[in-house]
Amino acid sequence: MGLALLSIGSNVSPREHFLKQAIIEISNLGEINAVASLYESEPYGETDQPNFLNSALSLTTGMPPQRLLDELKSIEGKVGRQKRYRWGPREIDIDIIFYDNQIVTTRNLTIPHVDYHNRIFVLMPLSEIMPDFIAVNSGDTLKEMLTKHPDHNQISLYKSHWMENDN
Repeated sequence: MGLALLSIGSNVSPREHFLKQAIIEISNLGEINAVASLYESEPYGETDQPNFLNSALSLTTGMPPQRLLDELKSIEGKVGRQKRYRWGPREIDIDIIFYDNQIVTTRNLTIPHVDYHNRIFVLMPLSEIMPDFIAVNSGDTLKEMLTKHPDHNQISLYKSHWMENDN
């Protein structure tokens, strides 16, 4: 069994609905250990689009990283993600940030996720649920990384305990 730390986000209405549907589907891939609060953040990269809702979760799964990625991409499609331009609006975006302490580099999968350490919308929810997780490629905990991030985009708590009473 492996521990995957996932980042999820949506900036297409109904944002919270898309996130909840994704988590329900992800629960079929293993055991969800924790889900972070919802945070609202400015878009990263292409900034001329609506704000995102972001969260993170930890998942214990028997799937190896590549199969997990394939399943997550399938879930994105099932939940309603539409093909658009790079960095554009997304009904749902699910990324594998970490998988145990593995370093994976293939044509379509990089773990730890590229540039996660520069993205407050990834670090804040992850550090909420796994503050002492040590990033294999830096040696810092997620909590330490959060204090060092260079991302100056605005982020705010949107809703705590948003997945409770929803199954």
